Amino acid sequence: MQQLQGRTFKKILVQRADRLGDVVFTLPVIQWIRAQYPDAEIHFLSSKMPGELLKFQSDIDRVHRIPDRMTVMALLGVASVLKRHQFDLYISLWNDPWMAWLGRLAHIPVRIGDSTNTSLSWLYTHTVRQTWECLVSHQIELNMQLLQPLGWSKAMGWTLAAEVASEARAQVAAVLDQENDGDLPVVTFFCGTGGSNSPIPDSTILNAMEGLCSDYQVVLLGQISGTSELKELEMPGVINRINATSVAELSAWIAASNVVVGADTGPIHIAAAFQRPVVFIPLRKSNLPVRWGPWTSDLEIVRRDYLCEAVPPAMCGDPQCAALPSGLDLVRSVRRLLEAPQVLSGPARRRLLMRHSFHVLTVNTSPVHAHAMARLALRWQSEGVVVIPRLSRPLSMTDIVTWVLRYNALVVVAPDLSPLNAWLIRFWISVRYQYLPPLILRRSLGVDESVAPFIS
Repeated sequence: MQQLQGRTFKKILVQRADRLGDVVFTLPVIQWIRAQYPDAEIHFLSSKMPGELLKFQSDIDRVHRIPDRMTVMALLGVASVLKRHQFDLYISLWNDPWMAWLGRLAHIPVRIGDSTNTSLSWLYTHTVRQTWECLVSHQIELNMQLLQPLGWSKAMGWTLAAEVASEARAQVAAVLDQENDGDLPVVTFFCGTGGSNSPIPDSTILNAMEGLCSDYQVVLLGQISGTSELKELEMPGVINRINATSVAELSAWIAASNVVVGADTGPIHIAAAFQRPVVFIPLRKSNLPVRWGPWTSDLEIVRRDYLCEAVPPAMCGDPQCAALPSGLDLVRSVRRLLEAPQVLSGPARRRLLMRHSFHVLTVNTSPVHAHAMARLALRWQSEGVVVIPRLSRPLSMTDIVTWVLRYNALVVVAPDLSPLNAWLIRFWISVRYQYLPPLILRRSLGVDESVAPFIS
């Protein structure tokens, strides 16, 4: 790894040809590369929508787009175009097979990528073992790890920031000057995710707007392809821009907002890059805030996915599901962000994301110990950590798997579980159901156990 430090690169290609939010998470990589190689020409390879955001980031000299549908012929065509640019460094942030082959086919001499997939790692000249299995690694940190051969270390940290096209900023300012007569704080709702994730229910947004429109200027943004009463909504105090903005205009609206409310979708991560206060509602069980949450300085998280009875772990879609947020939840969160703003440090931000990620399932064979875990659950609840005590007599692997999926448990405490059964549970869940298998602790928790080790 040390051999690339101090080496000069004149033309660098960075690749993340994925969704909008995933590309936002790569901006710290670009900023670090620009600081290390101020005279280098930095190009970015991306898909269509993220490419529109990257075009007005000053640290990027040129954006290349991959085809909407990748085939062998399309791959060879892209590689031919890139080969003519004579890049001397390729950083593949998305370890997709097409993208791994691309750097080699484009004859880029230095290629950095992830070593996790051994069938692809040989296509890179320098590999990094990204810590996917680490439950506390944010996606931004996983991206930054690929810079280790160039000299980055965890102690350096990262900065997430983005820029707005000046023309789009001026257009948004003009609309707000006309519509926002009272110069009220701007609260923006993202009402759709473009199909990449589960959106906030229409009814929740409508109920929230009733409690906010009298005191704030509400803006509706997003992409909604199906039927929705929000698409044509006209209401005093509301600016409706659903399906009516480019990526540049979308970014300008976010930058002009005082609070941004949304599910786990790209625009929420753009808001984090602008350091806007965010109300974050991750509606899929597998979308862990600690891994994919917005990295912003002031944050409210509304997440009760452990109340959803759906197994396997995907929200069931029932509009009456207890896990869904209410309009009152959003109103309270918005008012807290506006009336009591705070600036979270990096460690405090990570702890907040962890609190809303780590559901702890305790599996007990003794009723006495199950009762003690119920007492622990009440105490940890005040710390924001969910503990689900369950009694299993006799101990059942099937029940444990079902409970993990139902309650979205990321930590399982099962002192009576054998090492083999613990391995089988993790293997089955990781292969069949979810991205991250649970951490299994084969020891007892005491009723006075501290929550600190789980969120620090």
